[in-house]
Amino acid sequence: MLARILATLVALALMATTAPVQAQGRRVALVIGQNGYTGGWTPLANPRRDAQRFAAILAKSGFEVIACDGKAPGCFDLTHDALVKAAANLKARAAGAVLALVFYAEIG
Repeated sequence: MLARILATLVALALMATTAPVQAQGRRVALVIGQNGYTGGWTPLANPRRDAQRFAAILAKSGFEVIACDGKAPGCFDLTHDALVKAAANLKARAAGAVLALVFYAEIG
């Protein structure tokens, strides 16, 4: 998992240094961190914090990161209904975008 995150960050860094955001087209991301979920698996240390950091990196890299609270980029500790609403929001915002990305981290 860590290798995939690092590969994504390297790709974003390369994209940010090779072309202006406008030339790349609009990019949208839905970043979700679920600390409140308990599914019986070995928990991650802090998915909300990881998601917050990743959302900030994506925003700095030119992504339009969906903010479920209307303030900070990212969506955290969502109920089922809020998760469905966030996915619908991504679908609407992704229309015409060149890239739509979803990052999901949960405790278990």
